[in-house]
Amino acid sequence: MYFDNSIVKNKLAFLGAKEGNTEKALHIAYGIDKNFLFGAAVSATSAIINNKIPITLHFFTDTIDDDDSHRFKKMAAKFNTNIYIYHIDNTPLKNLPTKNWPYSAYYRLIAFDYLASSIDRLLYLDADIVCKGPLDQLANLSFDDNVCAVVPDIKEMHKKAVDRLHCPELDGHYFNSGMMLMDLSKWHQQSFTAKVIAFILDNVELKYPDQDALNILLLKKTHILPRKYNCIFSIKSELSDRSHQKYNNVINDDAALIHYVGTTKPWNEWGQYPSTIFFQKAYLASEWHDVPLLKPRTPLQWKKKSKHEFRKYHLFSGILARLKYITTK
Repeated sequence: MYFDNSIVKNKLAFLGAKEGNTEKALHIAYGIDKNFLFGAAVSATSAIINNKIPITLHFFTDTIDDDDSHRFKKMAAKFNTNIYIYHIDNTPLKNLPTKNWPYSAYYRLIAFDYLASSIDRLLYLDADIVCKGPLDQLANLSFDDNVCAVVPDIKEMHKKAVDRLHCPELDGHYFNSGMMLMDLSKWHQQSFTAKVIAFILDNVELKYPDQDALNILLLKKTHILPRKYNCIFSIKSELSDRSHQKYNNVINDDAALIHYVGTTKPWNEWGQYPSTIFFQKAYLASEWHDVPLLKPRTPLQWKKKSKHEFRKYHLFSGILARLKYITTK
């Protein structure tokens, strides 16, 4: 292991799975801070309600309060699933770039490292990914000689990555690290956590530190999955779509995992459209159904809210949001 076990300050276990189900379970992990815990909880709920296979959940976070712990406990009992919460000590991450990214961006590396001793296969998901279809094929996928299975990023990201990283071989292969199905034994055997950390420290100017490093180091070691396992959709695109139906071009019937990229997330109160109905269904089924959708906290979020409110012809709300943006920026 690259990280000492002490990086996990505390571990909570809420065991709701029926005996015999855990061996067949698909393990799903999230790396989150307090700003994304709500979204991750709903994301995990979406995976459970849209799958018949048993699922075990792992949340790596630097904060967990009594209320969320209580909700996770109820979630485990309600859905007959096992849930593990790992309270992370950020101290070993202090030297990593955090100017534009939170410490939680690196929690997936901790998850891959920490869980390798107990499980072989792990599906890592960003908190802004919502499940709307079955994942049983991922539970049974053969990795062959590959370390992980991934989905290539959207086309316009490929040329940018090639130019930014000076690596022509990434064209057509640059993947979005928000969804990664990992063979943890191969990851551990080849010491990839240490390699990724070292690469980031040697290249602190990386635009997307963990994602860029993962792409370089895992080149030719990835199994390419179809788009349905990482359907990348920006709620921002609703601003230019009067019909609010063009999302169907991305989130089609085959879509299994929807990745809501960008500043506006489906758990933001101003981000509600037909395209986020899949989040809304999971939200209502979750143990967080009584938690209000999140209001803006930053000037950028107030600016985004104003644009979406104007698009929805909520003029008064849009004006108030724009004034809030002007006075807080």
